[in-house]
Amino acid sequence: MLNFGYGLLAQQMSELLLGKGFELSIGFIHQSEGSNRYWNMLAYDFIEPFRVWIDNSVKEMIAEKEIKPTDFKFSDDLSYMVFKDHELEIAVNRFMETLSPLEHKALPIIRNVENML
Repeated sequence: MLNFGYGLLAQQMSELLLGKGFELSIGFIHQSEGSNRYWNMLAYDFIEPFRVWIDNSVKEMIAEKEIKPTDFKFSDDLSYMVFKDHELEIAVNRFMETLSPLEHKALPIIRNVENML
């Protein structure tokens, strides 16, 4: 659930940064190595302060029993687990609600970096 939430957070941040004209393949914390050369490292740098939003959202979904262990199923080869359909919708809706203030909260950080360039 955390990886899924972080992925949504990174996608939202990527859109914000691209809208401001940033090059996502150049990061401050995350560096380019080998085949990850075009990975959106800058978005992952910028999401660090906001990861706690996803952490808290996952904790709340579990505490409120919106998501339970039975809401996942194993892949055919048993190497990973995925959400069942309805539960995926619950998680996406919760994460998107959690991320709705992201642009407002992230813009001061983005402006500070713009001023440093």
